[in-house]
Amino acid sequence: MQKYFITGGAGFVGCHLVEKLALLGKAVVVYDDLSFGRVENIQQYLDEVKLVKADLNDYNTLERVIGEFMPEIVIHLAAVHFIPYCNEHPRETVHVNIKGTHTLLDVCSKYRPKKILFASSAAVYPPSDNPHRETDEVRPFDVYGGTKICGETLMQLFAQQTSVPTVSCRLFNVYGTKETNDHVIPHIINQLKSGRTKIELGNISPKRDYVYVKDVADALFHIGSDGTGKYNCLNIGTGKEYSVEDLISKIASILGKDLIIDSVDSLKRKIERPHLCSDISKIKKEMDWSPKYDINEGLFALIDFELKNGHNLYHRSSEI
Repeated sequence: MQKYFITGGAGFVGCHLVEKLALLGKAVVVYDDLSFGRVENIQQYLDEVKLVKADLNDYNTLERVIGEFMPEIVIHLAAVHFIPYCNEHPRETVHVNIKGTHTLLDVCSKYRPKKILFASSAAVYPPSDNPHRETDEVRPFDVYGGTKICGETLMQLFAQQTSVPTVSCRLFNVYGTKETNDHVIPHIINQLKSGRTKIELGNISPKRDYVYVKDVADALFHIGSDGTGKYNCLNIGTGKEYSVEDLISKIASILGKDLIIDSVDSLKRKIERPHLCSDISKIKKEMDWSPKYDINEGLFALIDFELKNGHNLYHRSSEI
């Protein structure tokens, strides 16, 4: 039975990966301090999955847990990752995203798993009108992207020094159920839950590559299962981009109701790239992976989940 050690496994992407691994009968240890993750995200799998609530920078606990479990695959998802929060809390972001990554690799250098995956980000890329390839220049312009570049460098050095394969997985804009941060799609959904049809938003023209969370979990599993290479870097996205205005139109179509956009100055980011899209030809070729959900299917799945959990998104309030 393959053994997986997942940092941040109770978080947004992590809980979907844990679900996939548990259903496949894999042995899983989740290591999460629950500052952003939630126990309820993985509650139904806790008979099969072990949850350790601890700080990533707690070297002694981390060493004990990894030493006892001896994982074959380590998937490092734990991070502070909501960009506005990162910009407001740079010290915490650096402590978790850089020092925490270094602490994990320090322990892994002793126990040598077969492979380590690192959740990096499309935030490492500079603004561009073209889809990004993994060979493109990296030049982040926010704190979060800067910490991810540092994490990628640590992964690359670790692979060189230990011959343990590592992979930096550059995630584009992940969306779906059980989101733990107020990104644009949950921001829209949360307003719909309260019965609003006039949706307050910031910038509505920037286009992003929205990739459904179950596709991301599937990609991480594929990459972890591949036994080749020393260091690698792979985009995880869809290769298609949509504006916030496009999202509102698609959600309105799914719900069969009219939605009005209220562009609020206080919600607009001071620095905003106009485009962010992936070129996924490399992961298609090397991992034989492609996303299964298009934007309409992913949004429908998210809305269906909310309805099944008692949130009447079809409700019309007097507020428009």
